[in-house]
Amino acid sequence: MKPIIYSLLFIFAISSTGIAQCSSKAEKLITKGKAEQFTDPDEAIQYLNKAVDICPDSEKALFMLADIYNKKKAYTEVINVLEKYLSQNKNPRANYFIAEAYQNNYDFNSAIENYQLYLDSDHSSRTLNLRALTNIEHAKFALESYDQAPEIEFNALPKYINSNHSEYLPIMTADESRMVFTRRIGGNEDAYYSAKNDVGEWTEPTLVSGLPAQFRKAALSMSIDGNMLVFAMADDPQGMGNFDLYYMENTNGTWTRPVNFGPLVNTRGWESQPCISADGRTVFFSSDRKGGEGGNDIWKTKRQSNGKWSKPTNLGLDINGPKNEESPFIHRDQRTLYFRSNSHPGLGSSDIFMSWIIQFKKWVTPVNLGYPINTIGNDGSLFVTLGGDSAYIASDVIHNPPKDHTKQEISNNIDIYQFPLAEKYRPIKTTYVRMAFIDAMSREPIIPELLLLDTNTSDTLYYGIPNDQNRVMLCLPMNSSYALTVNNEKYQPYFERFEPETEYWPNEPQQKIVSLHKVPDVNTTIESEPVVLNNVLFESNSAILATNSTAELDQLARFLNQNVAVKIDIRGHTDNVGDDDSNLKLSRDRAQSVYAYLIEKGVNESRLSYQGFGEQAPIASNDDRAGRAQNRRTEFVIIR
Repeated sequence: MKPIIYSLLFIFAISSTGIAQCSSKAEKLITKGKAEQFTDPDEAIQYLNKAVDICPDSEKALFMLADIYNKKKAYTEVINVLEKYLSQNKNPRANYFIAEAYQNNYDFNSAIENYQLYLDSDHSSRTLNLRALTNIEHAKFALESYDQAPEIEFNALPKYINSNHSEYLPIMTADESRMVFTRRIGGNEDAYYSAKNDVGEWTEPTLVSGLPAQFRKAALSMSIDGNMLVFAMADDPQGMGNFDLYYMENTNGTWTRPVNFGPLVNTRGWESQPCISADGRTVFFSSDRKGGEGGNDIWKTKRQSNGKWSKPTNLGLDINGPKNEESPFIHRDQRTLYFRSNSHPGLGSSDIFMSWIIQFKKWVTPVNLGYPINTIGNDGSLFVTLGGDSAYIASDVIHNPPKDHTKQEISNNIDIYQFPLAEKYRPIKTTYVRMAFIDAMSREPIIPELLLLDTNTSDTLYYGIPNDQNRVMLCLPMNSSYALTVNNEKYQPYFERFEPETEYWPNEPQQKIVSLHKVPDVNTTIESEPVVLNNVLFESNSAILATNSTAELDQLARFLNQNVAVKIDIRGHTDNVGDDDSNLKLSRDRAQSVYAYLIEKGVNESRLSYQGFGEQAPIASNDDRAGRAQNRRTEFVIIR
């Protein structure tokens, strides 16, 4: 890990009691050593060693010597000097500094032993007490992480991307064909763009166009369809504070001007490193705003139906600790969060962690990704691809790290590396679907409102009107099935239940066209085609609605309350398993349950009727399980 000894050794030496009285010759050597310690450390070491030869128990000489060795990262010498002191003196703080030197020298067992000696002794420094306890946790983690480290091959991005400057915060489109990242030149940050050519190689990066050239820009995040950019920008005289969050949208091929997220989101403090979720509705970011748990915390804001962004909420103590949490990346599965932190036990100045959210409510305890993903340095940001088996990291430690973890080398800048991600650190494997919505008769595009639910968890993965007119790109974790509801006030609602295709094609999204039928004219006497309520389910052999059926029925009730002239007939059907009379009764009872639910939601009963058909009107063969599942259905028709 990065050296953790502070310049406290010298402070300790001059403040400790019982300083040995030395000869004037030794004192002159100590004075010379003190004068040379910053300009010529090697010369200072010679003076101080001569002083120790004359006066072996001089605390002033010994601790100044240890301090210089520490700054030179000569940790074995630090240990030797302090243990020489302890052989003739009792001062528990020396054990603390010996422990730090052992920890910096990768001898974690000796470090833990000396931290414990310090804590078990008569000591009074609250600061050192807390650091000792924290460093014991770091040392224990390092022991386990280095001992169990897998071999991973890291591939540096081309030198025209990894330049002599620092590059970090990479993020890509869903098909991994386009990338944006931040480059820092001196104190100035800017956003760069690269795309893969026909043979899959990254092209020479260029500045992202359309952003104000006169301001500092950093940490771009891109929606999965590439039609929305969220980024941090400083120096704008209209801004709220240090770095503010801004967004731009591409509508019909034209990018809007940068829009400030506004005073609910941006403060006088620092808001930066945004990451937009797969549904385009939530932005995670890091900020030092008031009300957090530590230094920089991770927050999130959601886009409301009116287009405005909500007041941010803190992710809480499950994620945020007493120090800094930064560089959030919410995977396209919308459940797995990666971020860097120095609040939790780790290996360097900041490590990469991951967490999962349960039912979009509770984050689990963060997990450190371990060595060699995390190193002694500043492991700054992580991007994980859609399938979860590949990742990109920005770090100031040179990768590939050697098999001997004690040989890690810190670079002068930050570079981006690609590497395979171990299965235990992967998100849910995710694919994506591109949908278009059209009129069933004219084939003209329709702009609908969508609701996408995970049927296993009832989590809402998407809700709202697509940004891209009649098209939308949806990311779908592949371990579930989904309930899709499509609404437009001029059209009959559309309900579908589906699963992503089992074969995963990361570079080619699944394509789906949804055709909507207009609501029949009030003067017509012809019934509409039946609309199957694909996501209205019941308990086995029962008319009791399953809990995950209510979302679709709520959308049907909404449609009816918006179209007060519409009347519907609700119809229940079964497969051919069981006797005819029982199936007829079950189908009627299920239709009646839907009828009752809609009335409960405010639909006038005069606009509703229901009947059961049992097994009389199959729409598929009853000879196999799939066909029988289609025949067990509840549907409605619009009547006059």
